[in-house]
Amino acid sequence: MTKKKIILISCIVCIVSAVMLLVSLFLPYASLKKDYADDILSEPSYEVYSGKYKVTSHDLVKVSLFKFTRVYSTYGKEIFRDPINSVFYVVLFSLFSLFGLLILLFAALRKPAPIIVFDCLLFIVFLINNKDYSMRGVVPGSRYDFGVAHTFYFVFLAIIFVSAVTMLVMKMMIKRENKIQLKNN
Repeated sequence: MTKKKIILISCIVCIVSAVMLLVSLFLPYASLKKDYADDILSEPSYEVYSGKYKVTSHDLVKVSLFKFTRVYSTYGKEIFRDPINSVFYVVLFSLFSLFGLLILLFAALRKPAPIIVFDCLLFIVFLINNKDYSMRGVVPGSRYDFGVAHTFYFVFLAIIFVSAVTMLVMKMMIKRENKIQLKNN
C-alpha cells in the first residue's frame, strides 16, 4: 500500500471517528442501574422538573452529555445552589463540540498536527468532565453507571490519535523521499 493511500485511509478514519464523537454527545453517557431503571420504567412517567425545559422520570433513565448539560444549565440554580456550576457544564459541552468539530475540519484538510492537538485537548476536557461527575457521585454513583458514550469517547479519541500520528509519519516520509529525489536529480 502506498503512503498516499495510507494518508487517505487515516484521514477517512479520523473523519468517521470525529463524526462518531459528535454523535456520542447525544448517546447515553450515563445509564440508570437496572433495578432503578426497572422501577422507573414500570411506572407512568412523571415530571421531575418544570420550567422552560421539561424533564420526565423516563428521560433520566439514559442520560447523554447533551441532556446533562441541558438539565444543569436550566435547573443549575436549584440543583447546585450556585449559578456558576450551571455555566461550567455549558462550557464543557461547548468545548466538547468545538474540539470535535475542529478535529473533523482538520481531518478533512488532512492536517495531522492540529488533529493531534485538538484530540489531546478534547481528552483533557473529557477527563475533567469525568472527574467532576465522579467527585459529585453522579457517574459512577449509587444509581448510575457509565453508558455507551463514555466508552465511545475513549475508543474514538484513541483511534483519532493513532490515525493522525500515522498520517503525520506518512507525510514526513513522503517529504523526506521528495528531498532525496531532488537531491539526486
